[in-house]
Amino acid sequence: RASTQNASSTSSYTWKWSISLGDDLKGSNSLDLGDSSTFLSGSTNPNFVVELDSPSAPQQFQVGSSYVVKVIVTAGGQRGQAWLSYVFQPVPPFGGSCTVSPSAGGPFSTLFTTVCTQRSTPRPEL
Repeated sequence: RASTQNASSTSSYTWKWSISLGDDLKGSNSLDLGDSSTFLSGSTNPNFVVELDSPSAPQQFQVGSSYVVKVIVTAGGQRGQAWLSYVFQPVPPFGGSCTVSPSAGGPFSTLFTTVCTQRSTPRPEL
């Protein structure tokens, strides 16, 4: 899960989040933030939460692709915006150990089983 934390939350602020594929600051290649299983907070809350373990996240985020996360904040007639360019690079599992059984066999004739324990899979950070 990737998320942002706001410094202070005031009801007079409005928030508009977007994620676009590539270096698209205009948002013409925006992802659909209506998918509540991936984008848990929607697009108009001060905290923006992306669930990378949701079933639809693999379709939304492609490994090695560049994304722009953008927020526009409006308060008292003033408007500000910020963005971050991000390349989605999940980290492979690490640590633990794996065993293969049987330890010997022939191609196309032996069914091998691999069991891994105590492996860690860190979540990519935004």
